[in-house]
Amino acid sequence: MLQARKRLIDSGKPNWSLAILVPTKKMTRLVSDVLREPFGQVPSIGHTAAVDMDGPILAAEIVAFLLQQGRHAGHFDEFLDLLCSYYHGRSGAAPTAGDLTEAARLNAALGKWNLCLAEGKAPPNNSVLNAIAVVYATALDVGLTGDPDGDWAAIRAALEVDGCARLQAVAETFATCACSNAAPSFGRAYLKIGEIPAAISMPLLSRGNPSCRGISPQRTSRKPAWWS
Repeated sequence: MLQARKRLIDSGKPNWSLAILVPTKKMTRLVSDVLREPFGQVPSIGHTAAVDMDGPILAAEIVAFLLQQGRHAGHFDEFLDLLCSYYHGRSGAAPTAGDLTEAARLNAALGKWNLCLAEGKAPPNNSVLNAIAVVYATALDVGLTGDPDGDWAAIRAALEVDGCARLQAVAETFATCACSNAAPSFGRAYLKIGEIPAAISMPLLSRGNPSCRGISPQRTSRKPAWWS
């Protein structure tokens, strides 16, 4: 790639372009991280990564929702609704059968969950929502600083903590924004979910971003107040 780039530069031709094709969104982000960070004697290489934005935008709505740190009744239900929307839409206009099944499973589990709470019972020990609820509670307890870069990164890091593969996948999808030029879209998602000042812009939250380093929120086993 570097040799091809050098040949194009040396040719003196204007408006040239060079593409790197990779099979997955995750690999797109990893390659973008490598190009963005200088390594050895190779400088940072300016580039634009092209990825489908349906999943990252829906994941950003989940992160933006958690940034509000709402505690009202029904907040967990609203969170689950966003998670189901993520599964319905992360593949664009053609959701996979697996994603549709997952969304239906979460909806059914939420119905049983709320029925138990209404009857004064604890949710089932084998509920698919147990791991989600613990990480959700952890995210609500993240100490926000008011710095957009740090707060977005802190919520993402909370979702990445081991314990819930579903929310880890949301965090991984959200991280795709690091290599997409989607800041305006994510900014709109932030404003759509929470009434956040318009001056806030969406940061680049790759693992190579210095603002993300050193953020490792402690996992908590605390259950939400409504989970008796």
